[in-house]
Amino acid sequence: MSRFLFRYTFKNKPLRLILLLTAGLSALVLLVALFSYHHYREALDQEINTPNVELLQINADVTNREVRAADSGAVDASFHASILALLNASAGEQPDFAKAALDYLQTLSLQSEIRGIAVVDFTHGSVLSSAYGYRTDWNLAPDRGWSPWIREAESKPLLLKRRTLEEKGAPSTELLSVVRPVAQNGRTIGAVIVDLDYDALFSKMYRHPNSYQYVYDLDGHRIYPKLDDPVSQGEMERVIAQIDVRPFEYVKLDGQDYLANQAFSDVTGWRMVSLVPMDQLLKNAKIARNALLSLALVSVLADGPRIAFDRRRHRGYRACPAGISGCVGVGGVVGTGGWGGGSPAGV
Repeated sequence: MSRFLFRYTFKNKPLRLILLLTAGLSALVLLVALFSYHHYREALDQEINTPNVELLQINADVTNREVRAADSGAVDASFHASILALLNASAGEQPDFAKAALDYLQTLSLQSEIRGIAVVDFTHGSVLSSAYGYRTDWNLAPDRGWSPWIREAESKPLLLKRRTLEEKGAPSTELLSVVRPVAQNGRTIGAVIVDLDYDALFSKMYRHPNSYQYVYDLDGHRIYPKLDDPVSQGEMERVIAQIDVRPFEYVKLDGQDYLANQAFSDVTGWRMVSLVPMDQLLKNAKIARNALLSLALVSVLADGPRIAFDRRRHRGYRACPAGISGCVGVGGVVGTGGWGGGSPAGV
Protein backbone atom coordinates (compact mmCIF):
# COMPACT_ATOMS: atom_id res chain seq x y z
CA MET A 1 0.00 0.00 0.00
CA SER A 2 2.77 2.40 0.93
CA ARG A 3 4.57 1.60 -2.31
CA PHE A 4 1.39 2.38 -4.25
CA LEU A 5 0.94 5.69 -2.45
CA PHE A 6 4.58 6.59 -3.10
CA ARG A 7 4.28 5.84 -6.84
CA TYR A 8 0.93 7.57 -7.07
CA THR A 9 2.19 10.72 -5.35
CA PHE A 10 5.21 11.14 -7.56
CA LYS A 11 3.34 10.33 -10.78
CA ASN A 12 0.70 12.92 -10.01
CA LYS A 13 1.95 16.33 -11.11
CA PRO A 14 -0.13 18.54 -8.74
CA LEU A 15 0.78 16.43 -5.72
CA ARG A 16 4.39 16.25 -6.78
CA LEU A 17 4.52 20.01 -7.11
CA ILE A 18 2.96 20.53 -3.69
CA LEU A 19 5.34 18.02 -2.13
CA LEU A 20 8.40 19.63 -3.70
CA LEU A 21 7.31 23.10 -2.68
CA THR A 22 6.64 21.95 0.87
CA ALA A 23 9.96 20.11 1.15
CA GLY A 24 11.84 23.03 -0.37
CA LEU A 25 10.21 25.57 1.92
CA SER A 26 10.86 23.41 4.99
CA ALA A 27 14.48 22.88 3.98
CA LEU A 28 14.89 26.63 3.42
CA VAL A 29 13.45 27.43 6.83
CA LEU A 30 15.70 24.80 8.42
CA LEU A 31 18.81 26.16 6.70
CA VAL A 32 17.94 29.71 7.75
CA ALA A 33 17.43 28.47 11.31
CA LEU A 34 20.77 26.71 11.43
CA PHE A 35 22.61 29.62 9.78
CA SER A 36 21.01 32.15 12.09
CA TYR A 37 21.87 30.07 15.16
CA HIS A 38 25.46 29.60 13.98
CA HIS A 39 25.81 33.32 13.27
CA TYR A 40 24.27 34.17 16.64
CA ARG A 41 26.68 31.80 18.41
CA GLU A 42 29.68 33.37 16.69
CA ALA A 43 28.56 36.84 17.71
CA LEU A 44 27.82 35.61 21.21
CA ASP A 45 31.24 33.94 21.45
CA GLN A 46 32.93 37.20 20.57
CA GLU A 47 30.72 39.18 22.92
CA ILE A 48 31.28 36.79 25.86
CA ASN A 49 34.93 35.88 25.34
CA THR A 50 36.29 39.39 24.93
CA PRO A 51 35.34 40.69 28.41
CA ASN A 52 36.33 37.39 30.06
CA VAL A 53 39.79 37.39 28.48
CA GLU A 54 40.20 41.08 29.31
CA LEU A 55 39.28 40.37 32.94
CA LEU A 56 41.83 37.56 33.12
CA GLN A 57 44.48 39.84 31.63
CA ILE A 58 43.66 42.55 34.17
CA ASN A 59 44.07 40.02 36.98
CA ALA A 60 47.34 38.86 35.46
CA ASP A 61 48.55 42.47 35.46
CA VAL A 62 47.52 42.86 39.12
CA THR A 63 49.48 39.81 40.25
CA ASN A 64 52.36 40.67 37.92
CA ARG A 65 52.76 44.05 39.59
CA GLU A 66 53.01 42.55 43.08
CA VAL A 67 55.26 39.66 42.06
CA ARG A 68 57.49 42.00 40.05
CA ALA A 69 57.97 44.24 43.09
CA ALA A 70 58.87 41.23 45.28
CA ASP A 71 61.18 39.86 42.60
CA SER A 72 62.89 43.22 42.30
CA GLY A 73 63.58 43.12 46.05
CA ALA A 74 64.94 39.59 45.79
CA VAL A 75 67.26 40.55 42.94
CA ASP A 76 68.50 43.62 44.81
CA ALA A 77 69.21 41.49 47.89
CA SER A 78 71.09 38.89 45.84
CA PHE A 79 73.59 41.57 44.77
CA HIS A 80 73.76 43.57 48.01
CA ALA A 81 77.18 43.81 49.61
CA SER A 82 76.02 42.78 53.10
CA ILE A 83 74.30 39.64 51.75
CA LEU A 84 77.32 38.63 49.68
CA ALA A 85 79.60 39.21 52.65
CA LEU A 86 77.42 36.93 54.80
CA LEU A 87 77.38 34.12 52.24
CA ASN A 88 81.13 34.36 51.57
CA ALA A 89 82.05 34.27 55.25
CA SER A 90 83.03 31.09 57.04
CA ALA A 91 80.64 29.39 59.44
CA GLY A 92 82.41 30.95 62.40
CA GLU A 93 82.45 34.46 60.91
CA GLN A 94 78.82 34.54 59.72
CA PRO A 95 77.33 35.75 63.05
CA ASP A 96 79.56 38.83 62.78
CA PHE A 97 78.19 39.68 59.32
CA ALA A 98 74.59 38.76 60.17
CA LYS A 99 73.77 42.07 61.95
CA ALA A 100 74.38 44.29 58.90
CA ALA A 101 72.58 41.86 56.58
CA LEU A 102 69.62 41.60 58.99
CA ASP A 103 69.21 45.39 59.12
CA TYR A 104 69.09 45.48 55.34
CA LEU A 105 66.51 42.66 55.13
CA GLN A 106 64.26 44.23 57.75
CA THR A 107 64.32 47.53 55.90
CA LEU A 108 63.53 45.79 52.62
CA SER A 109 60.64 43.89 54.18
CA LEU A 110 58.73 47.03 55.19
CA GLN A 111 56.67 46.86 52.00
CA SER A 112 53.02 46.19 52.87
CA GLU A 113 52.59 42.89 51.01
CA ILE A 114 55.88 41.32 52.14
CA ARG A 115 55.63 39.02 55.17
CA GLY A 116 59.35 38.36 55.42
CA ILE A 117 62.66 37.93 53.59
CA ALA A 118 65.17 35.16 54.16
CA VAL A 119 68.65 34.41 52.83
CA VAL A 120 69.64 30.74 52.64
CA ASP A 121 73.30 29.67 52.57
CA PHE A 122 73.80 26.55 50.43
CA THR A 123 77.43 26.18 51.56
CA HIS A 124 77.00 26.10 55.34
CA GLY A 125 73.27 25.31 55.58
CA SER A 126 72.51 28.48 57.57
CA VAL A 127 69.66 30.96 57.16
CA LEU A 128 69.07 34.62 57.98
CA SER A 129 65.47 35.88 58.18
CA SER A 130 63.98 39.31 58.76
CA ALA A 131 61.41 37.60 61.01
CA TYR A 132 63.55 35.50 63.37
CA GLY A 133 67.19 36.45 62.70
CA TYR A 134 70.17 34.16 62.12
CA ARG A 135 70.22 30.35 62.47
CA THR A 136 73.30 28.24 61.90
CA ASP A 137 71.17 25.29 60.71
CA TRP A 138 68.11 25.97 58.57
CA ASN A 139 66.54 22.69 59.72
CA LEU A 140 66.21 24.28 63.18
CA ALA A 141 64.62 27.50 61.90
CA PRO A 142 61.05 28.37 63.02
CA ASP A 143 59.99 28.59 59.38
CA ARG A 144 61.49 25.93 57.14
CA GLY A 145 58.55 25.14 54.87
CA TRP A 146 60.73 26.02 51.88
CA SER A 147 63.42 23.43 52.69
CA PRO A 148 62.02 20.57 50.51
CA TRP A 149 62.35 22.57 47.29
CA ILE A 150 64.88 25.36 47.95
CA ARG A 151 67.63 23.48 46.12
CA GLU A 152 65.67 23.94 42.89
CA ALA A 153 67.07 27.49 42.88
CA GLU A 154 70.45 26.04 41.90
CA SER A 155 69.07 25.19 38.44
CA LYS A 156 66.21 27.69 38.01
CA PRO A 157 66.59 31.47 37.83
CA LEU A 158 63.18 32.13 39.43
CA LEU A 159 60.92 30.11 41.70
CA LEU A 160 57.32 30.93 42.60
CA LYS A 161 55.96 28.60 45.26
CA ARG A 162 52.76 28.56 47.26
CA ARG A 163 53.36 27.27 50.77
CA THR A 164 51.94 27.27 54.30
CA LEU A 165 53.61 28.93 57.29
CA GLU A 166 53.04 26.97 60.49
CA GLU A 167 53.55 28.98 63.68
CA LYS A 168 53.15 27.76 67.24
CA GLY A 169 50.07 29.17 68.93
CA ALA A 170 48.84 30.81 65.72
CA PRO A 171 46.73 29.67 62.76
CA SER A 172 48.58 28.63 59.62
CA THR A 173 49.24 31.33 57.04
CA GLU A 174 49.29 30.96 53.27
CA LEU A 175 52.34 32.48 51.58
CA LEU A 176 53.59 32.92 48.04
CA SER A 177 57.39 32.67 48.01
CA VAL A 178 59.43 34.43 45.33
CA VAL A 179 62.94 32.93 45.17
CA ARG A 180 66.04 34.20 43.39
CA PRO A 181 69.42 32.43 43.45
CA VAL A 182 72.59 34.14 44.61
CA ALA A 183 75.34 33.30 42.13
CA GLN A 184 79.04 34.06 42.28
CA ASN A 185 81.78 32.97 39.90
CA GLY A 186 79.37 30.68 38.06
CA ARG A 187 78.29 28.90 41.24
CA THR A 188 75.04 29.23 43.20
CA ILE A 189 76.02 29.93 46.80
CA GLY A 190 72.57 30.71 48.21
CA ALA A 191 69.07 31.99 47.60
CA VAL A 192 66.88 34.93 48.59
CA ILE A 193 63.27 34.14 49.58
CA VAL A 194 60.66 36.91 49.58
CA ASP A 195 57.37 35.82 51.13
CA LEU A 196 54.17 37.56 50.01
CA ASP A 197 50.88 37.45 51.87
CA TYR A 198 48.78 35.06 49.80
CA ASP A 199 45.37 36.40 50.84
CA ALA A 200 46.37 40.03 50.38
CA LEU A 201 47.82 39.31 46.94
CA PHE A 202 44.85 37.47 45.46
CA SER A 203 42.24 39.64 47.17
CA LYS A 204 43.17 42.32 44.62
CA MET A 205 41.97 40.18 41.74
CA TYR A 206 38.70 41.19 40.08
CA ARG A 207 36.00 38.53 40.05
CA HIS A 208 32.85 38.00 38.02
CA PRO A 209 29.95 36.92 40.26
CA ASN A 210 28.90 34.13 37.87
CA SER A 211 32.33 32.68 37.06
CA TYR A 212 35.09 30.67 38.72
CA GLN A 213 38.74 31.68 38.42
CA TYR A 214 41.85 29.53 38.78
CA VAL A 215 45.59 30.16 38.63
CA TYR A 216 48.15 27.44 37.79
CA ASP A 217 51.92 27.63 37.70
CA LEU A 218 54.24 26.36 34.98
CA ASP A 219 54.29 22.88 36.51
CA GLY A 220 50.50 22.62 36.54
CA HIS A 221 50.16 23.12 40.31
CA ARG A 222 47.21 25.15 41.48
CA ILE A 223 48.16 28.51 42.96
CA TYR A 224 44.65 29.89 43.42
CA PRO A 225 42.11 29.31 44.95
CA LYS A 226 42.94 27.52 48.20
CA LEU A 227 39.98 25.16 48.12
CA ASP A 228 38.01 23.43 45.39
CA ASP A 229 35.12 25.35 43.90
CA PRO A 230 32.24 23.31 42.46
CA VAL A 231 34.83 22.11 39.92
CA SER A 232 37.28 19.67 41.49
CA GLN A 233 41.03 19.49 40.88
CA GLY A 234 40.70 16.39 38.69
CA GLU A 235 38.05 18.00 36.51
CA MET A 236 40.14 21.15 36.16
CA GLU A 237 43.09 19.09 34.96
CA ARG A 238 40.84 17.66 32.26
CA VAL A 239 39.66 21.17 31.33
CA ILE A 240 43.25 22.40 31.00
CA ALA A 241 44.16 19.42 28.83
CA GLN A 242 41.13 20.09 26.62
CA ILE A 243 41.62 23.84 26.23
CA ASP A 244 45.40 23.44 25.68
CA VAL A 245 46.66 26.87 24.50
CA ARG A 246 43.42 28.09 22.89
CA PRO A 247 41.93 31.31 24.31
CA PHE A 248 38.56 29.65 24.92
CA GLU A 249 36.79 26.31 24.70
CA TYR A 250 33.36 24.89 25.53
CA VAL A 251 33.57 22.12 28.11
CA LYS A 252 31.07 19.88 29.88
CA LEU A 253 31.47 19.07 33.57
CA ASP A 254 28.99 16.93 35.49
CA GLY A 255 26.43 17.38 32.73
CA GLN A 256 26.68 21.18 32.74
CA ASP A 257 28.17 23.27 29.94
CA TYR A 258 30.84 25.86 30.72
CA LEU A 259 32.77 28.42 28.70
CA ALA A 260 36.46 28.14 29.61
CA ASN A 261 38.72 31.15 28.94
CA GLN A 262 42.41 31.49 29.67
CA ALA A 263 45.26 33.98 29.58
CA PHE A 264 48.96 33.67 30.36
CA SER A 265 51.20 35.91 32.42
CA ASP A 266 54.43 36.99 30.75
CA VAL A 267 56.02 37.68 34.15
CA THR A 268 55.12 34.65 36.24
CA GLY A 269 54.22 32.22 33.46
CA TRP A 270 50.97 31.48 35.28
CA ARG A 271 47.91 30.21 33.47
CA MET A 272 44.78 32.20 34.40
CA VAL A 273 41.59 30.21 33.74
CA SER A 274 37.93 31.17 34.17
CA LEU A 275 34.82 28.99 33.90
CA VAL A 276 31.44 30.55 33.12
CA PRO A 277 28.23 28.45 33.24
CA MET A 278 26.49 28.50 29.87
CA ASP A 279 22.89 28.13 31.09
CA GLN A 280 22.17 31.84 31.18
CA LEU A 281 24.65 32.88 28.50
CA LEU A 282 23.01 30.76 25.79
CA LYS A 283 19.43 31.14 26.95
CA ASN A 284 18.49 33.60 24.18
CA ALA A 285 20.44 31.67 21.56
CA LYS A 286 18.62 28.45 22.40
CA ILE A 287 15.25 30.21 22.29
CA ALA A 288 16.00 31.58 18.81
CA ARG A 289 17.22 28.19 17.58
CA ASN A 290 14.21 26.32 18.95
CA ALA A 291 11.78 28.87 17.50
CA LEU A 292 13.21 28.59 13.99
CA LEU A 293 13.37 24.79 14.11
CA SER A 294 9.79 24.69 15.37
CA LEU A 295 8.74 26.89 12.45
CA ALA A 296 10.30 24.42 10.03
CA LEU A 297 8.54 21.51 11.73
CA VAL A 298 5.18 23.30 11.75
CA SER A 299 5.46 24.02 8.04
CA VAL A 300 5.90 20.30 7.35
CA LEU A 301 3.06 19.26 9.63
CA ALA A 302 0.73 21.90 8.24
CA ASP A 303 1.28 20.82 4.63
CA GLY A 304 0.90 17.11 5.37
CA PRO A 305 -2.92 17.14 5.75
CA ARG A 306 -3.26 19.35 2.68
CA ILE A 307 -1.33 16.85 0.59
CA ALA A 308 -3.55 14.04 1.87
CA PHE A 309 -6.71 16.07 1.11
CA ASP A 310 -5.52 16.92 -2.42
CA ARG A 311 -4.75 13.25 -3.02
CA ARG A 312 -8.24 12.12 -1.98
CA ARG A 313 -9.87 14.82 -4.07
CA HIS A 314 -7.85 13.91 -7.12
CA ARG A 315 -8.75 10.23 -6.65
CA GLY A 316 -12.43 11.27 -6.70
CA TYR A 317 -11.86 12.99 -10.03
CA ARG A 318 -10.27 9.85 -11.45
CA ALA A 319 -13.42 7.86 -10.44
CA CYS A 320 -15.57 10.27 -12.50
CA PRO A 321 -13.76 10.75 -15.80
CA ALA A 322 -16.69 12.70 -17.22
CA GLY A 323 -16.48 15.21 -14.39
CA ILE A 324 -19.08 16.12 -11.82
CA SER A 325 -21.88 16.43 -14.41
CA GLY A 326 -21.30 12.85 -15.49
CA CYS A 327 -21.65 11.50 -11.97
CA VAL A 328 -24.49 13.60 -10.64
CA GLY A 329 -27.89 13.75 -12.31
CA VAL A 330 -30.85 15.98 -11.80
CA GLY A 331 -32.34 13.63 -9.25
CA GLY A 332 -29.08 12.88 -7.38
CA VAL A 333 -25.97 10.75 -7.50
CA VAL A 334 -25.71 7.91 -9.99
CA GLY A 335 -26.14 4.48 -8.47
CA THR A 336 -28.58 2.58 -6.34
CA GLY A 337 -29.88 4.32 -3.30
CA GLY A 338 -29.50 7.76 -4.99
CA TRP A 339 -31.99 10.56 -4.78
CA GLY A 340 -33.55 9.61 -8.15
CA GLY A 341 -34.29 5.94 -7.32
CA GLY A 342 -31.11 4.64 -8.93
CA SER A 343 -31.53 6.01 -12.50
CA PRO A 344 -30.53 9.28 -14.02
CA ALA A 345 -33.33 11.65 -14.82
CA GLY A 346 -34.70 11.36 -18.37
CA VAL A 347 -33.30 7.87 -18.97
